Amino acid sequence: MAAYRDQIERAIATLLGRGFTVVGVLEAPKALGDTELVLASSALKLRFISDRGQTFVDVARTDAPGWYDLSEVLVASGQRLAEGPWDTPDLAVAEFQRNEAVVGQLLADDARRARLNVRR
Repeated sequence: MAAYRDQIERAIATLLGRGFTVVGVLEAPKALGDTELVLASSALKLRFISDRGQTFVDVARTDAPGWYDLSEVLVASGQRLAEGPWDTPDLAVAEFQRNEAVVGQLLADDARRARLNVRR
């Protein structure tokens, strides 16, 4: 089921043109379409996870450990109403691009970042 990976790859094309690079891809098990794709720029990392047809996106600083759910970061910064999986990778990328500066600021603020749940 490469369809989920294909959806993610199409969605991230704009990020690749803005300084992000693919630094990791994992598909396991391929038969279910579960995919993890990691992008990095000079300041931030994004991790797209397709698990049983649901899309999750995590974000992290490149210079610090720990991943944070992008939807939780956007809720904490007042940019999204609810946490949870994304309907499509395209929607997640669009929301990230609209709020990239806000996401970066929140992750740079130790006190605000400490209130978020760290993901594996």
